[in-house]
Amino acid sequence: MRQVLKNLGRMESMSRILLSLRKRLARVERSLTEFAKRQQLRNLRCNCREVIVADPDKPQEFEAEMNAGCPLHGFRRLGC
Repeated sequence: MRQVLKNLGRMESMSRILLSLRKRLARVERSLTEFAKRQQLRNLRCNCREVIVADPDKPQEFEAEMNAGCPLHGFRRLGC
């Protein structure tokens, strides 16, 4: 009986250790995700106020450029 209780105590201890490790791993994963997002944002350049020259012979290109989103904001703030 003592051996069974001893084994149960070990199992509970291992269970707590695994739970702690899972929490630590989740924290590290969140930290890495946030770091990656910051790195991506650092490399983006806002194009909301770039000047677009319209070529009358290529209206499709102009329309595509006007509909393109800003890499930083996701949408393009034209004229703001």
